[in-house]
Amino acid sequence: MRQIKYGKDVPGQLYIGRVGNKLLAISIGSRGPFEFIDVFNKAATAYAKNFKEEFIEIYLDLLSCLGNKSNRFAKIIYDKKKGQVDIFSVEEIEKDKLPPEIRKELIKFYKQKVNLILEKSILTNREKQKISQNPL
Repeated sequence: MRQIKYGKDVPGQLYIGRVGNKLLAISIGSRGPFEFIDVFNKAATAYAKNFKEEFIEIYLDLLSCLGNKSNRFAKIIYDKKKGQVDIFSVEEIEKDKLPPEIRKELIKFYKQKVNLILEKSILTNREKQKISQNPL
């Protein structure tokens, strides 16, 4: 997964990477990718060049900025023909409805980056403890 900074003086970042024929984006910090849609779109566009599909599903984990809530996961569509993320396609995804390969990649990511998540998130101490034991 590649780290993308939202801006020089912005405390927050986005990790994005390809998982099969999908993208996974994980927001780190209290601000989410929709606040920096130009940065998010640019990162998605860079990855989209290597996809054959015209529409690419991007799965989002917004744990760091929303907390460990039921709405922390979402899916958005990247329209390769238009060259942009379709912000009107955002749909909330339940944890149990995430594709298995996305779940696997999330677990791997959180095992490697748990300290970063705990340090840069808005999570309560109780949520931090829970996430360090079980990231999903």
